Amino acid sequence: MTARHVWGLALLAALAWSAPLWAQGEEKKGEDPTFEGWESKDGAGKTAGKTAGKTAGKTAGETADETADETADKTADETAGKTAGKTAGKTAGKTADKTADKTADKTAGKPSVGLGAHAPGSHQGILPSVHTRYGSIALLGVFQTRLDMHFMADYANGTDGDEMTKFAFQFQRARIMLKGHVISENFTYFFQGDAANTMSFVLDMALGYQFKLAGQDIGIQVGRFVPSFSFMMPRNTADLAAINYPVYLTADGAFAVWRQMGAQIDYKNADLAVHFGVFNGLFTDPFAVNPLDAHMQMADITVDVGGTEYTISNWADNNKAKDFLLSASYKLDKIAVALNTWFGMPVNSADGSENDFFFMGGPGAEYDDGKLHLAGEFMFRAWDFGVDNVDNIYSFALWAHAGYRLFDLLEVIGRVDWFEPDIDTDNDMFMRLTFGAHLWLEEKHFRILANLFTDIPLEQVDSRDTPLCIQIQFAALW
Repeated sequence: MTARHVWGLALLAALAWSAPLWAQGEEKKGEDPTFEGWESKDGAGKTAGKTAGKTAGKTAGETADETADETADKTADETAGKTAGKTAGKTAGKTADKTADKTADKTAGKPSVGLGAHAPGSHQGILPSVHTRYGSIALLGVFQTRLDMHFMADYANGTDGDEMTKFAFQFQRARIMLKGHVISENFTYFFQGDAANTMSFVLDMALGYQFKLAGQDIGIQVGRFVPSFSFMMPRNTADLAAINYPVYLTADGAFAVWRQMGAQIDYKNADLAVHFGVFNGLFTDPFAVNPLDAHMQMADITVDVGGTEYTISNWADNNKAKDFLLSASYKLDKIAVALNTWFGMPVNSADGSENDFFFMGGPGAEYDDGKLHLAGEFMFRAWDFGVDNVDNIYSFALWAHAGYRLFDLLEVIGRVDWFEPDIDTDNDMFMRLTFGAHLWLEEKHFRILANLFTDIPLEQVDSRDTPLCIQIQFAALW
């Protein structure tokens, strides 16, 4: 046997001896290899390389996934925070603009009508409001300045008028409103002041509370405010549909009660609204003291009645008997019909120990689709004086308004007012005709209103002047 044969047999024996060790390193079906039992340094190096390769691949994959997830989450959070801030700002701005536009379009398509529509503070303000867990506050306002040009169209003696009796700018209103809620959104407050009001800044101060009773919405309002009597008297001055109120609310012998101290309960559902209120009421009859002079100020007013001076207190009670309001409005989409009633027992202007009794009210209707606006009311009043030597006074009033948006920028309006303060007096009935063009430059937020009106005597025409007035109002609502 040669040396070559000996080395061959030794090699075969070595292979036979190492076979079991190779078997331990085989992969079991469906399992990862364990490679247990390897003790050789060379084998360990080779195995470590293989194992490291496989393990590293697996671990790297798993670690990469885990790390990627963690990093992604962390990065996502950080990026989301930064991106959310930037995106929220941009998105909020864009969304707010779009939402505001859509809301404005929707509101323009279905304006509010009827009793309680366009109340002061009900508009969407342009300044940001503050909301906390304890309440909220919003700042709103109205600014109106006016240019008046008054002419005498015809004199009482029958000659043609050619005289300008007034040409002046007038600082009309600069109102600031604060509104919001405290503790609960059901508990609300409203404040309104006027910087143009030199006698007293304060106009309105009221608290409100809303709740449900038997599934119906009930609201209570307490303080000083304008009661829900007539369409136009309780409205924001930026929503009068013309520069002036209807005549029967402001002229001598007017029907208006203006701002009152008292309480009002409101019942509202989708279509029907009913208002009941108890107030200090009128100081005396409107023929002796115009309610516009007596009840617009949050101050004590001294007036002269028949040579006797009276102090009208707007802080305390002037009328122990109180005045009462009962009004209702039914609204169906863009149209509303209403019935107003008011009665009270103010002190007699001639004898302070006696009380008068009066009742006034009437129906009204309003339609507004955002393009065509129609409104009108009829009012009747009976005044029974508490002294025997004065006859009762019966008054009537009617007004009708029409406005049409020719296009977004321009609205044309026309209005007819008829007022008969006393049917037994032959020289007080008149009719006012109003025509106007309104520029909606920034929708309700900034408008220029130009109105022309004339008061036409309907009794004893030859003995009464006929004025003609041109007014231009610059109105901002914020």
